[in-house]
Amino acid sequence: MMSFIAHNFVPFWQPGVYPIENILSKNIKEKYKKVARLKFNWFRKHYSSNEGYLEIEMSKLFSEKTLENLINEYFGTSIFISDSEFEKKSNQSS
Repeated sequence: MMSFIAHNFVPFWQPGVYPIENILSKNIKEKYKKVARLKFNWFRKHYSSNEGYLEIEMSKLFSEKTLENLINEYFGTSIFISDSEFEKKSNQSS
């Protein structure tokens, strides 16, 4: 229920997407793609000059060892993230 409310009534992380629009609009996937491009370009414009700025595709971040490698390099420590951890939804109870 909380996920339903978050995705349908509080879409603040998706500028330009209105409450319940993802249920009512037939073209919502195209709108999400447009919003993603706008956010990507905004972040690139504002932060790409930062020496720590990285562009990583979400599909690569979670399907490869990219996240694990980034954490290991940044913190100088060795961690292991199992595939089963990536299969969990972020709002899923333990």
